[in-house]
Amino acid sequence: MVINNLYERYIKRKLFNKIFIIFSSVAVICFFLFAYMASVNIKLYFKSKLKEANEMAAVSIHSYIEEKTNESRDIIDNIYTNKVLYTEILYLMENGYNKHIEYKMNKLFESQDNKYNGFENYFNSCLLRDAGITGISIYSSKQVEAFVYSLNCGVTFPKDSYVIKSLEKWNESFESIRILPSHNAHYLSNPKNVFSMVYIVKERFTSNNLGFIVIDYAVDGIKSKLPISAKGYHVEIAVFTPQGTSIYVSSGKLEYQHLFSDLKNNNTSSVIHKNNMIYTMTSGNMGIITVAVLPNQYVLSHSSVFTKTIFLIACIFIVAILLFTAFSINRFSSRIASLVHGIKIIKQGNLSYRIDTAKSGDELSEIAVSFNGMCEDLKNYIDRAYMSEINQKNAQIKELQAQINPHFLYNTLESIRMRVLAGENKEAGDMIYLLASYYRSTVKGKMVIGIWEEIKHAKMYVELHNIKSTYMVFVEFHTDEELSDYGILKHTLQPLIENYICHGINWEKDDNQLVISVYKKEKDIFISLEDNGNGIAKEKLDDIKETLERGSKKTQNGIGIKNVHDRTVLFFGDGYGLTIKSSAGQGTSITIRIPAIPKEEMEVYVQSFHSG
Repeated sequence: MVINNLYERYIKRKLFNKIFIIFSSVAVICFFLFAYMASVNIKLYFKSKLKEANEMAAVSIHSYIEEKTNESRDIIDNIYTNKVLYTEILYLMENGYNKHIEYKMNKLFESQDNKYNGFENYFNSCLLRDAGITGISIYSSKQVEAFVYSLNCGVTFPKDSYVIKSLEKWNESFESIRILPSHNAHYLSNPKNVFSMVYIVKERFTSNNLGFIVIDYAVDGIKSKLPISAKGYHVEIAVFTPQGTSIYVSSGKLEYQHLFSDLKNNNTSSVIHKNNMIYTMTSGNMGIITVAVLPNQYVLSHSSVFTKTIFLIACIFIVAILLFTAFSINRFSSRIASLVHGIKIIKQGNLSYRIDTAKSGDELSEIAVSFNGMCEDLKNYIDRAYMSEINQKNAQIKELQAQINPHFLYNTLESIRMRVLAGENKEAGDMIYLLASYYRSTVKGKMVIGIWEEIKHAKMYVELHNIKSTYMVFVEFHTDEELSDYGILKHTLQPLIENYICHGINWEKDDNQLVISVYKKEKDIFISLEDNGNGIAKEKLDDIKETLERGSKKTQNGIGIKNVHDRTVLFFGDGYGLTIKSSAGQGTSITIRIPAIPKEEMEVYVQSFHSG
C-alpha cells in the first residue's frame, strides 16, 4: 500500500522522476563497472611496468658483467699477443720484483730514445680507460708476494689469502678464466669491495701454469648500473657464479642462496617464485647468472593503493552526479512547468506576460500541445532579427566603401603645386584633368560598374601616379572585349594596384611589371594580378591569409586587400573573394573571383541587397 502510494505520488505522472531513477541506476552500474575494469587494467599495467623494470635491471647488470668479462679478456689477449708485455710478465713471475726492476732498467738503457713501455704502462692505461678497475695483480707460483698495480702505482703485497684459497679449487684443465665473488681489496688504503676476473698465465711452449693475472672491479660499478626506474620500484639484484656463490647481492632481505638452488634448473627467464617476480639471465661465456627480484608484496601494495583510490573516486563521482542530476532535473521540471503555463498566455497575445513557477501535469506532453501556437508568435521576433542583420550588413558595406586612402589625393595635389611653381603648367593641367576624372568616378553613387570602366579607372590611377612620381610603373592589361559589359564592384582593382606600388615594386630592378588579366571560366569571372616584384615573406603572407580567412585583425598588412576581399564576400558569398600566392623575392599573384553577371543584373542584385 505504501509502495503504491509512493509510486502514484512521485513516479507515475512524473516523467523526470522516472528519468532520474533510470539514469541513477545506469550511472551506478556503469561507474562500478568502470572502476572494476580500471582497477584490473591498472593492476595489469603496473605488473607490466614492474616486469619491464625488473627485466631492465637484470639486462643492465648482465650487460655490465658481460662488458667487464669481455674487457678483461681483451686485456689478457693483448698481453699474450704483445711479445714485450708477455716476456716482461714471465720474467717477473720467474725472478721476482727486484730482478724485474733491473730488467726494466736494462731495457731502458738499451732503447735508443731512453723509453720503455712495459706492462706497468699498459696496466695504467687500462685503469685510466675504465675507472671501474681498482687494480691488476700478478700472482706467481714461484714468488711469495704478488705484484699489484693500482692507479699510477705498482707495489708488491702479500698474496691475498681469499684469492689463493678460491683458486685452490680451480679445475685448470677445464677453465681458463674464473670470476671471484665480492671481497675486500687488501691493497687499497680505503677498503673497497671488488669482484675479480682471474686468468691463468701459462708458459707459451710447455703450457705449464706460471701463475695468475687478477683484474679487480669495484662492486660499486654494479650498483651504478641499476636503472633509476628499477630503484624506484625497489628491484633487488643478485649475481651468482655458475657454482652458486654470490658475486653481488643488493640486499639481505631475501635468501639468495636458496633462490639460486631453486632456479638453477629452471630454464624460464621470467618466473613467479615464492610470491616474488623474478627475471634471470645467464652469461653464455662464463655461466654467470644475474637475477632481478621484485618482492610480490610491493607489487600488490602498489596496485592496491590505486585500486582503492579508483573506487573512492568512483563513489565520489556517483554521489556528485546523482546530486547534480537530482538538482538539474528538479530545476528543469519547474522551468518546463512555468514554460507550459507561459506559452498558453503568450498564445493569447499577451506578450508582456512574465513566466512564473506554476506547476502542471505531464510537462513534455503539454509543451508539445502548446508548441504550434508559440511558433506563430515567435515569427515576429525572427523577422525583426533578420531586418536587424540586414541593417548591420548595410552599415558594414558603407564602412568598407568609405575606406579610401586620402594620402593619394594629398600627394597628388602637392605634386600639382610643385609643377605649377616650376612653370610646368601643361603637366599640371594634365594632372588636374586626370585627378578630376578619377575622383568623378570615385564619388559616383554607383556600387557596380562595368569591367571596362573599372579597367579605365585603374589606368587613370596608374597614369596619374606616373605623372606625379619620378618612378614609372608599368602595368599590362589583358582582357576579352566580350567581358567588358559584365559587372564588377567599383574600386576592386585600384586598392590592389596601390598595394603593388607601395609594397610590391622592387626599386633596385628596372624590369618591374604588373600584368592584369581578366578571363571567364564556367559561371565565374577571374581577375589575375601577377607581378615580379618583392614578393611576400612566408610569415607575413600567413598573417594576410589569416586576415582574409578569419577576419582577424592580427596584422595591419594588406588593409586594401582585405577591403576588396570583404566587400566581395559580403555581396557574393564565401565562394568568392581573393586568393594570394607569393614567395619572397619572386613576386606575387592575386586572383579575384566574382560571379559572371551582366552589369545591369548585378546593379539590381546589389541594390536589392543594399536596400534589404
